[in-house]
Amino acid sequence: GLFDAFTAPPKLQKVPFGSSGLQVSEIGIGTWSWGNRFLWGYEPAMDSELQSCFDLCVSSGVNLFDTGDSYGTGDLNGQSEKLLGEFMEAYAAKNGGTFPLIGTKFATYPWRLTPGAMVKACEESAERLRRPVDVGQIHWSAANYAPWQERALWDGLVALYKGGYVKAVGVSNYGPKQLRKIHTYLSDQGVPLAANQIQYSLLSRSVGEEVKEVCDELGLSMIAYSPLGLGFLGGKYRAGSDLPVGPR
Repeated sequence: GLFDAFTAPPKLQKVPFGSSGLQVSEIGIGTWSWGNRFLWGYEPAMDSELQSCFDLCVSSGVNLFDTGDSYGTGDLNGQSEKLLGEFMEAYAAKNGGTFPLIGTKFATYPWRLTPGAMVKACEESAERLRRPVDVGQIHWSAANYAPWQERALWDGLVALYKGGYVKAVGVSNYGPKQLRKIHTYLSDQGVPLAANQIQYSLLSRSVGEEVKEVCDELGLSMIAYSPLGLGFLGGKYRAGSDLPVGPR
C-alpha cells in the first residue's frame, strides 16, 4: 500500500563487477565482525540478530557479501564463513532458493607458498560456506616482506579461475604499483582481475583516491571496506555516549 511505499527500503541497483560479467549491488555487506571477539566483541548470542540483518539485506537487494577465511578469533576461526553458510541456507529455504554472491579473502599465511595451497584454502572456505566461492581474493600482498611468496599467490588465483573454483578473482589491500603488476600478470594468463578492496572512508582517503584512479583506468571495481570508519562515522557514538569495548 501507500504506507509500504514510504517505509520499505528501496531496491539497490546492480552494477558491473569489473570485467567479470557479474552484476553486483551498489552496496555490499562485509562480515569482518562476525566471529571476531577481540576487535568487535562478537558473541554467539548475537547470531539470531545477525541472521535477521542478513535477511533484511538480501530482501533489500544486497547480493554481495564479503568475508575471509581468517575472520573469527581463537576457537571461532572461520566463524564468519560458517555463519554466512548457515544464514544463506536458512534464507534460501524460505525464499525460493535465492542466494547472494560471496566473495572471500584467502589470508596470506606464510605456509601458503604454492598455487595448490590457494586451491585448498578455497575448498575449505567453500565447505564452511556450504556452497562454492563466487569471488576469490588475496587478502593482502606479501610483496613488501616476502616477495618470493607473491607469485605463488598470483598463480593461485589463476588456478582458481581456470579450474572453475570461482567465477571471478580479486585482491585486497593492494597499492597502485602492485595492482598494476598483478593486473598485467593475470591478463597475460587470460585471467581478468575484477576488483581491489581497500580501506576507504571519510577518515581514510589519501591512498584510496590514487587506487581509485588506477582501478578506473584498468576497468576494475574498487570495494571500500570499513566505509564507516569501524563504526566511528555511523552516528551511534557521540560525546558522552557509551563507547564500544575493545581496541576500537
